[in-house]
Amino acid sequence: MATINTMISSTVRDLVRDRKTVGEALSATRLVNLIGIEPARSSGQGSSPYVRTMDFATSCDLYILILGHRYGYITDSGVSATEAEFDAACRADPTKVIVLLKRQTQRSLTEPKQQSFIDKVCDYHRGYFVNSYATVAQLADATHHAFEDWLVERSAVGRGLNYFDHFVRLASQRSPFPGVRPDIRTTDVTIELTYIIARTTKSIHFDKEQVYRDFWGCLFELEERFSDWRRG
Repeated sequence: MATINTMISSTVRDLVRDRKTVGEALSATRLVNLIGIEPARSSGQGSSPYVRTMDFATSCDLYILILGHRYGYITDSGVSATEAEFDAACRADPTKVIVLLKRQTQRSLTEPKQQSFIDKVCDYHRGYFVNSYATVAQLADATHHAFEDWLVERSAVGRGLNYFDHFVRLASQRSPFPGVRPDIRTTDVTIELTYIIARTTKSIHFDKEQVYRDFWGCLFELEERFSDWRRG
């Protein structure tokens, strides 16, 4: 059976138990192969830690981000190693991301840069659904449920889709009115969706560069256009 190459990404020193819990919960399914640093213990010989972890984030089938209160090591690019890994994973495939957020008893304990990162990841329109937890037991349960939901979704489409295929897939599942489905045309630079609504043709197009920069934001823009069409 093919296994799901899975990367657990977070700051390390403050989330040792959390990473271990997630790793054990996933390993128990016997469906995943953990890659990256602890708990996977990949040595990464022959490359720098930065290059190695970026490769893992880009190539993994599933990327799990654990957000705590620390921002962590800041790279030469000005962002933390964890945020750099998250950005690399999203650029490769924004639908392979699961987010686990550790609830803090005091918001003031969260470092300012980490709070900005959390706000970015959890943005209502452009971010991800967040699975929050407070205890290790809750984390194990949240991991199981999030993984099962992701697996059901991914098993329906397989592994063969590229970044823009995923956008088309999710866009085509949405409709401005019951029973209305889009005619989809793609070129090297654009994705166009056309709908026939009560004998009226409505279209919206996205530049692929725009989709690449703001995947979830473009889907939100599509929903906003639907709302305009419904209002007439």
